[in-house]
Amino acid sequence: PLQQPSFSADATEAALGLVDVATLVELKGLGGFWRALARRVLCTRLCRRDGQPVPTQLGEITDLDVEQLIEAGRPGDAAVAGRMLPRLARLHGYGYVGLQPADAILIGSDLQFMAVVTTLSLRNNSIGDKGVKAIAEALKVNAVLKNCNLLNNRLDVESAMMLAKIGRERGIMLSGMKRDQREVSFFNEGLQPADAILIASDLKFMAVLTTLNLWSNSIGDEGAKAIAEALKVNAVVTTLALGNNNIGDEGAIAIAEALKVTAVLTSLHLAANNIGVDGAKAIAEALKANAVVTILNLDSNRIGDEGAIAIAEALKVDEMLNGLGLGVNNVGVNGAKAIAEALKVNAVLTELWLGGNKIGDEGAIAIADALKSGTADLTFLDLRNINIGVDGSKAIAEALKVNAVVTTLFLGGNNIGDEGAIAIAEALQVTAALTNLELRLSSIGDDGAKAIAEALKVNAVVTSLSLRNNSIGDEGAKAIAEALKVNAVLMNCNLLNNSL
Repeated sequence: PLQQPSFSADATEAALGLVDVATLVELKGLGGFWRALARRVLCTRLCRRDGQPVPTQLGEITDLDVEQLIEAGRPGDAAVAGRMLPRLARLHGYGYVGLQPADAILIGSDLQFMAVVTTLSLRNNSIGDKGVKAIAEALKVNAVLKNCNLLNNRLDVESAMMLAKIGRERGIMLSGMKRDQREVSFFNEGLQPADAILIASDLKFMAVLTTLNLWSNSIGDEGAKAIAEALKVNAVVTTLALGNNNIGDEGAIAIAEALKVTAVLTSLHLAANNIGVDGAKAIAEALKANAVVTILNLDSNRIGDEGAIAIAEALKVDEMLNGLGLGVNNVGVNGAKAIAEALKVNAVLTELWLGGNKIGDEGAIAIADALKSGTADLTFLDLRNINIGVDGSKAIAEALKVNAVVTTLFLGGNNIGDEGAIAIAEALQVTAALTNLELRLSSIGDDGAKAIAEALKVNAVVTSLSLRNNSIGDEGAKAIAEALKVNAVLMNCNLLNNSL
């Protein structure tokens, strides 16, 4: 038999802290001294709760880390613990240990006998549909489990819907969210449609959640439909981010239906979702009936002119939307003209993103006319990379001379050239509103820089100016430098990557 060591119990215990769980369990059978010591070490390792002292009695144990038990080849000990520990409330560590369907079946069987465990995480495993059926059967009869995290388990939509039904009926959270959370982010966590269904089910129990971020996952149209159904009855979520989830037109149409009835959602982000004309039209119709959405981000989709025209029609009657993102959407001249006409009658939109659309000079001229109308209330306008040249630049410049509200204007990535820059410089001499001007990658040389420099000598409002990535040489730079000597308001002037 293993002899009691000659050095102190404290030193022995410290040494056992380096021993694996399987060995510690074996030591418990080698006599009273080793049993007591091994139990203390196991309790420290498996039952400690952050910020709390190590339990000294069975009745004090509320948490159990089952990951180490599984690694030691003793998953059944978790079930035994569930029967023996009267205050056990949480099982930790199932995630990231590669549980398979057979493991989930065993766990499901054990759950039926656990009368005190309230929290269980099985996230990030591979329990699959067979495993989840066993878990589902356990959830039907377990009367105390209220939090069971099953995200990222390769479930199909049917299995997720089955779980969601049980969760709703028995008051069980299935996504790891907490009932009292105000903000939740699942950014870029590899979530699939089934995961979104579980999250949507949990929203019913969250009375204070205001922000839900699902950006950069793969929930698809099925996941979007589940979230949309939840939104119809949810009374607290004000910000929803679903960007980069490939929800497509079907998902967008489902979200649009939710927008018609929600009374609380104010900020909706649907960028990079492969939304086309049909999705855009549905959202446009929803905006006509919705009285609360103030921010809508549809950047990087494919709504085209037809979709932009539909959005424009909604803008003519919408009285709430303040920010609209339509960048990189295959919008052309006709779409830009429609948006411009809407701006002439819309008095609430203050921020508009149109960058990355090929609206050209003709589209820019239409936008400029809207800015001169006196009714457009835009303070932020993004026109980067919209394929405009001198004519479009001159039109925007003329609008700036009379417009009293635009404070931020992005024109970078266009073929403005020296002639366009000179026109913009003339506008800078008279504008009393523009504070932030971006002209990077605009083919501006020394002549354009000199004109802007002269304008800066008299301009008293521009605080930020970007001229990076142009063709400004030493002469242009010297002119800018002279202007900076007398200009008292410009705080940021970016001249990187020029020909200095």
